[in-house]
Amino acid sequence: MPPVIDPDDETPEDEDEDYEVEEDPAEVEHCPICDSPEGECDHLLAAIDRTYAEIKSGAIFAHERSIVDMIERLVAKGPEALKAAGAGHALVQAATLVEADVEGGMSMGDAVSTNFPHLIEALCSTLEEDGDVTVTEGDVDEGSDDSWSYANLWTEDAEGAVERLIKRLQGLLDELE
Repeated sequence: MPPVIDPDDETPEDEDEDYEVEEDPAEVEHCPICDSPEGECDHLLAAIDRTYAEIKSGAIFAHERSIVDMIERLVAKGPEALKAAGAGHALVQAATLVEADVEGGMSMGDAVSTNFPHLIEALCSTLEEDGDVTVTEGDVDEGSDDSWSYANLWTEDAEGAVERLIKRLQGLLDELE
């Protein structure tokens, strides 16, 4: 005969109902400014997935499309124009790669798309040029087919850094247009 189960008795599953699985502390990145776990402070300027050239989060995330659009427009101006306007090395390098692909027969759109990871790296470098930006980076291996590389950029005033970036990019565009 099967055992009789009293519905008022707690089973181990009932006891663990409200239990939250915590991430392994070694896997959670902490802010180098305040030591809070990632996502729990306002110091994250940008979380960049370098493998897929994506901005994942941070203060920059809300402005991602307009910032990337400005960078795309800038690299289309060409490396010499960017040098003359005082753009940083990484932005000039990205423009050089785009220009070489256009000269090789690609359309500007295809050249920008092909070199998009370089544009994201130029964005990271431009943010670092702002000053007090700390970069943490690493690789995540979630199995043989699912590994990726990331960079997190941190600063005391993440919102201010985004505003300065937008002003800087817009200033370069204004000078070149």
